[in-house]
Amino acid sequence: DWNGIRFDWDWDNYDTTFTRRGVFQYCVISYGGNNDRVIYAYNSTSIFNQPELKILNSHIHHVNNGAVYSYRWNIEVSDTRIHDWGSSGGIYNTGANTTIISNNEIFYPYNSYYNETPLSVYMGSNNGKNSIARIYNNNILGRSYAISVGNSNSDYNDTLLIYDNNLEISGWSACLSISNSYSNYTSAHGNVIQHSGTYNDG
Repeated sequence: DWNGIRFDWDWDNYDTTFTRRGVFQYCVISYGGNNDRVIYAYNSTSIFNQPELKILNSHIHHVNNGAVYSYRWNIEVSDTRIHDWGSSGGIYNTGANTTIISNNEIFYPYNSYYNETPLSVYMGSNNGKNSIARIYNNNILGRSYAISVGNSNSDYNDTLLIYDNNLEISGWSACLSISNSYSNYTSAHGNVIQHSGTYNDG
């Protein structure tokens, strides 16, 4: 096992005149993340252009902690398969100016409630700009949740679009959990939501 891949962007210590990028394409990433998510991207400031994280055509599986964590990084995860993560969920993304989560298969195959949310996206978080997130054409399976999103930034007008996803839970809770407030816009349409369990455990 290994600890994972970590991007730390601290404007006190880096040249702010260029944009940092992390791109994973056609990668298989597994059996890591002892101390944190196996891919961890952190940006300490909202002043400058956000760095960019892309995970494309890849496979992330059997990681000890979570799969992907992104804070104030523009992020795209597309055409990727993510499953069998540990204690911190599949993808956790917050504070991005631009988010694209598309054409992925994300699933948690275990009969457990322990930090199993496949996809969590939280807008704003004082990122200094109007933000937009698009979540579409994904197949997502969770235990209590498939997607949990929040669009509650009070300083800017953010847009969150969730459409044409197949969402499924095997336990009892909210397959698609949405929190929206202030002058932000959230739209969820064309999603297929289902419960595949044979019992109500809530």
